[in-house]
Amino acid sequence: MPTDVTAASRHEHLVLYDPGAVPRDLPVDPDLEAQDPKLPPASAIREVTSRGDALILHIPEEDCEARMRVFVNEDPPEPIRERSALVISGATLTVPTGTLRADGLEFMARPGDVRKHSEAESIAVPPGDYEVEVRE
Repeated sequence: MPTDVTAASRHEHLVLYDPGAVPRDLPVDPDLEAQDPKLPPASAIREVTSRGDALILHIPEEDCEARMRVFVNEDPPEPIRERSALVISGATLTVPTGTLRADGLEFMARPGDVRKHSEAESIAVPPGDYEVEVRE
């Protein structure tokens, strides 16, 4: 059954991830009470996406927001496939704890950390490695 989640960012990037997959040494902003945390460096962003620790979407405008419909272990219905453009195919996303979180990239947090001003939405999915397809 699909689930909708919404993520928002002030910095053109949205992230879908399991906090349990975030490496302890990822250089995220250490100030968990910051209203506008700093983004991780571009090299760190590339590394977590290449390993499948996070799915990061670039939205080409600041103060962006997107509603994402997440299908787990099922294909989207034919009308969605017909009307949508394929943006990403074959990427891997690691979900070790079964908690999938959608947020602005600046609010990405390590396991056990909670950002005071984050408005992340989470859904429960079976733990595992997922092949990801993104459609717009």
